Amino acid sequence: MTEQEKLDADARRLIERNNQALLNIISKICLIKTSDEDDEYDRQEALRIAKYQITEIKHFLLEEDIRNF
Repeated sequence: MTEQEKLDADARRLIERNNQALLNIISKICLIKTSDEDDEYDRQEALRIAKYQITEIKHFLLEEDIRNF
């Protein structure tokens, strides 16, 4: 594995960790907006919204990467 491949793999791992952290933050924000944090439906809905937001962020970042090349 070349040095560049190692750096690329490290960058991918870092991005994935950042995405997970962002998902956790967004899901907590979504939970704050729900009426009852103890309600399973509200928790699932908050998680669904958070996953959707992460997907939107990923699409945005991919579009930015394409524009930079």
